[in-house]
Amino acid sequence: MELAEFVRARLHEDEQAAVDGDEQRPERALRQVALGRRILADHARIALYRPEIIALYPDKPEMADDACCARCHILDPDHDYDEDRCEDLDWPCPELRLLAAIWNDHPDYQQQWQPE
Repeated sequence: MELAEFVRARLHEDEQAAVDGDEQRPERALRQVALGRRILADHARIALYRPEIIALYPDKPEMADDACCARCHILDPDHDYDEDRCEDLDWPCPELRLLAAIWNDHPDYQQQWQPE
């Protein structure tokens, strides 16, 4: 399971608990779910395919699959992307790691997702 899938599932569980009346403050829980989904969407994974790596390792195409965060590597207000900067940014980004840490006691939470 990847981090975004984990967060999506926890948000769904929280939403269901609020709708089913299992939360003391359902309106607040639903707002938190909506904001969590917005953060998740804003920090989506961008796949970067590196043709130069494919040329070097034709038998290992997975080596050319790299990723970074759609929001964290935006450099200017016009949302221009810079692949060179993306090389320095891992995905999941620090913001998604912080969001996921809310559920760090869940059995599906992976320690490699811990915020740094």
